[in-house]
Amino acid sequence: MCEKACPEQAIALTPRLQPEPEARRAVQSLKAEEAACCIRCGKPFAPASMIRRIQQKLAGHSHFQNEAAQRLLMCEDCRVKDVFAALAADPAAQLKL
Repeated sequence: MCEKACPEQAIALTPRLQPEPEARRAVQSLKAEEAACCIRCGKPFAPASMIRRIQQKLAGHSHFQNEAAQRLLMCEDCRVKDVFAALAADPAAQLKL
């Protein structure tokens, strides 16, 4: 399923034969990366390399400046809370949208 779902076709399955039963049962890590942790709650939410790449691609984009750029460093829960924090603080502002 991962191979079919990968948008970059970075996963390819290759059949392998491991004759030793001990080696077949051993866990094999093919790639490991450090996790990016949310700047508000500290929860790991994505590979750090992916967050850096997204920041680089969106660096000049007008919708991702200032506080919006900081939201890229937040987990999904904190990002939503941050977007609606101003509206929750001032309910009348919701009518101005």
